[in-house]
Amino acid sequence: GLLGDYSAQELSVELGDEVEVEDERHGWVLVRNALGHRGWIPASHLER
Repeated sequence: GLLGDYSAQELSVELGDEVEVEDERHGWVLVRNALGHRGWIPASHLER
């Protein structure tokens, strides 16, 4: 789950959003949201 909001040009997510992890590199995670949109967010914003 997400640990906090993250706003970006590529993909913005909010606390409580369900995301699917597709890849992880150098402290960033590629996720897909419920609408099928994909983007990179900081790994620090993702609960493990």
